[in-house]
Amino acid sequence: MPTLNCNCRCTYCYIPDKKYNSILTEQDYCQIIDKYKKYSAGYLPYPEKFQLRFTGGEPYLTSPLVEDLSNYFLSQFPQGLVVINTNGTLINEQNLSRFNGKFKSSLVHVLSVDSIEKIHNIRRPLVNGQNSFEKTIQAFNLLQHQQYPVYINSVIDQQTCDYIDEFFYYLKSELRTGDISISLRQDSTDSLSRNTKFNFLTRIYKLASQFNIRVSGHHRLLLGNQIPELKCQAGKTTAVITSQARVYPCQRFVGTDVFKSISTHRLDFKRADNFTDIQPHCYSPDNLWLGEKLFELYEKHYPYYLKINELDRILFGVVD
Repeated sequence: MPTLNCNCRCTYCYIPDKKYNSILTEQDYCQIIDKYKKYSAGYLPYPEKFQLRFTGGEPYLTSPLVEDLSNYFLSQFPQGLVVINTNGTLINEQNLSRFNGKFKSSLVHVLSVDSIEKIHNIRRPLVNGQNSFEKTIQAFNLLQHQQYPVYINSVIDQQTCDYIDEFFYYLKSELRTGDISISLRQDSTDSLSRNTKFNFLTRIYKLASQFNIRVSGHHRLLLGNQIPELKCQAGKTTAVITSQARVYPCQRFVGTDVFKSISTHRLDFKRADNFTDIQPHCYSPDNLWLGEKLFELYEKHYPYYLKINELDRILFGVVD
């Protein structure tokens, strides 16, 4: 997380305070990458599975840091992958030109588009109150035109699910994309029951099948007890490093007291227990129930999803 600041004011944002000052410099981040490379040499057998993932806040507020770190990471891990989660409103030809072209196929953008234009703009306005949808779609088209891998992530709740059929039609007819990442809304104001959430997922998978759209996203981690490769590995195979030089097991815990963060100096890549067990937080009784129901849905109607796939690896870093 190169910054917690953002140029959007999403109605469901989980970052509690965006007024932090950045401490880490580009050199600091590069030293962390160097430390990881030193640890991984001769120890980790799958360099093609190494990933650098940007989230926020809005990563492109730190441009050219994002571009420079992406280039440096891929120069050290040529078989690795960089994934940039962004609202897309700041992407332009100038910042894309800073990426090393030889790494283009390994530079993945995941753009946040929640729904059709009128709903998206209600949920994700710019900080100045203006609409964000048009700018995000312009970025999607630019990335496609320049042949960067680009995907859409949508946060699903009652508001967006009411328009999911129109949204899927837009994805296929206008954006001409056949993939989507789905995240269930999980902020503190979300009071939806597990049955309602399962009904959302049931409808999404049914429509996705009709529109020939592949589905992935963080909701698939609910299946961790049924599909071992989808077990949440936050804090074990992943770590979130903020610009305040703090390390968390997952971005959902940034700025909260659920886990005591550690400093970047104390992060030990040789340990899988930098943090206490996060499983009770990820797999609550309701989430376990959702996982069981989703698995049953797959078995009955969508057996393709019983195994992890390319989208799982790209969109939320599953390592098999």
